[in-house]
Amino acid sequence: MKHFREYAVLLVVIIGIGLYLALRSSDGVQYELPSLESVPTKEVDAVSIRSGEGSLSLRRANGTWSIPDKGYEANGDEVHKMLRKAADPEITALVSESGDYSRYHLDQKRRIRVRLLRDGEVVRELYLGKGAGQVQNTYVRLPEDQNVYMAEKDLRGSFDVTAADLRDRTVFRLDPEKARGVRISGKNASSRFQRRAASSKDANRTEPGVWMTGQGQAVRTEPMESLLRTLKDLRCRNYKQGLSRNGTTYTIAVRANATHRLRLFVPEKKRPGAYEAESSQTPDPFELPGYLGQELISSVEKLLREPTGEAGSR
Repeated sequence: MKHFREYAVLLVVIIGIGLYLALRSSDGVQYELPSLESVPTKEVDAVSIRSGEGSLSLRRANGTWSIPDKGYEANGDEVHKMLRKAADPEITALVSESGDYSRYHLDQKRRIRVRLLRDGEVVRELYLGKGAGQVQNTYVRLPEDQNVYMAEKDLRGSFDVTAADLRDRTVFRLDPEKARGVRISGKNASSRFQRRAASSKDANRTEPGVWMTGQGQAVRTEPMESLLRTLKDLRCRNYKQGLSRNGTTYTIAVRANATHRLRLFVPEKKRPGAYEAESSQTPDPFELPGYLGQELISSVEKLLREPTGEAGSR
């Protein structure tokens, strides 16, 4: 009986120690994590990012994000990713209460200050430090809170960006169904094409337009469809300060709601890794990835060489 009581007491002690260790915080002090209010990202109309001596501002107007200081559009998908992360940084642990920010890169020289704004009012502010070890976590601080916390997201990598990183790289947009005329040229040859309404006995039936040459012959379907499909949402690899304009020049002009032009410069060497180009839809020249340049050139050359086919066949 005596041994039974001893075992019972020992068991109670073990359970008590276990509960103590489970409930106490890692530094021996119980604490509550900050509760952040929800931020509706659809209502955010401005983002301010400051790092060291540099800063970056983003603005939303009519559903489009832009970089006002540079005068060009921002990549909306990338901005939305940033908003979602800042709106819910997923703070999961208290790291330090000492006020020593340097070791976490949260000192004024190295931290990144992020602000989300709505109608000029700050609705979320975060100070971002370095990443935590090999995991996708980030040390963070909140305004008017001296503590350092752990966020379970790679916030630093998302906001340590430049205007060039966030610039929208779409250089040509086109709704293929709205294209009504195409003019192409390259290697001392040029052609014009018109889209004409297809005939139909049923007046209520909508038929797709038929592409015709200037001589009234049906155009081969495959190269024309391929050309318009590539131009639908054409994205560049990067923007350039200038163009060398070496080699053969291919020009594509598409008439839809307005006439949009694209020029592609092909160097003498075959299959380069990138093609220099310029578009009427963006002020700066750029480089297209090699595979996109090849797709455009292939379609243009097919239309210049053999534009027609039997009844517009493929």
